[in-house]
Amino acid sequence: CYNCGVTKTPLWRRTPDRAHSLCNACGLYYKQYSTHRPLHIRHKPHSVSRTPPPPQDDDEPHVQCVNCMQTQTPLWRKNAQGQPVCNACGLYAKLHQKARPAAMRKTKIQRRRR
Repeated sequence: CYNCGVTKTPLWRRTPDRAHSLCNACGLYYKQYSTHRPLHIRHKPHSVSRTPPPPQDDDEPHVQCVNCMQTQTPLWRKNAQGQPVCNACGLYAKLHQKARPAAMRKTKIQRRRR
């Protein structure tokens, strides 16, 4: 890459004058901002060492959806009264302006397929 010096990229691009090759990242950056990509952006940490979360005390209260009593959800939301609701109940209420029926509750969290 003429800008950052990488030698491997999924797609090579050209500078506007077509004189030099740019890596995919630098080419997209140049196309959007009309300037070369700063080199400090390229250097990301390769691996992040994560420490396991501390064990939770049994005395600590668990969050529970006030509508369906679910305790696991990918995202907690709040209803109009400020109470915690699971993602499904929050989205349903936002779309239909009423509480999600308990019969719609599933035992397994359903993920979107993209």
